[in-house]
Amino acid sequence: MAAEAREAFAGADSVFCALGTTRGDAGSAAGFRRVDLEWVDAAVALAKAGSAKHFSVVSCEGANAGMWANDWPIFGAM
Repeated sequence: MAAEAREAFAGADSVFCALGTTRGDAGSAAGFRRVDLEWVDAAVALAKAGSAKHFSVVSCEGANAGMWANDWPIFGAM
């Protein structure tokens, strides 16, 4: 992701991140973690490297009481 996205983040003043998936679409807990935590962390690093002064993340859009309980620590880890 870093190689393809580095140019897109270069010179950005503000970055808004709305990356996310569901466990079903990700195919596994590991896939869910990759998208909802690791890719967000990568976006933060790229934004920082590109000198962005602001980074905002939308987390847990559409959350509901039926979500897997063990998914919540992912959101807290951001």
